[in-house]
Amino acid sequence: MLSQLEQLQKEHGEISTLTLKDKAGNVKATAYLKQANRPVVARGMSLLAQNKPLEAGEFILENCFVGGDKEVLENELLKMSASMQAVALVELLDGELKKN
Repeated sequence: MLSQLEQLQKEHGEISTLTLKDKAGNVKATAYLKQANRPVVARGMSLLAQNKPLEAGEFILENCFVGGDKEVLENELLKMSASMQAVALVELLDGELKKN
């Protein structure tokens, strides 16, 4: 029998685990996030360009959440914390542009 994480990986591909902890290091919630697709990245980058990092993170979190503790989306403190972490889900490759 597949674990929840294995099932999510089978269904969505690469999955990131977001663990939220309190100051004492106790786990408060866990969320599983799929990789952001182009429309999610585009909207997130647009919000970041407007100096709206929390809104960008919320958009990414809401659109990439595929499992874990639903409280992450329902509890305001957990959602704000997860949103700020979710921005890091957007991965861009390093590149180099040079004139020839």
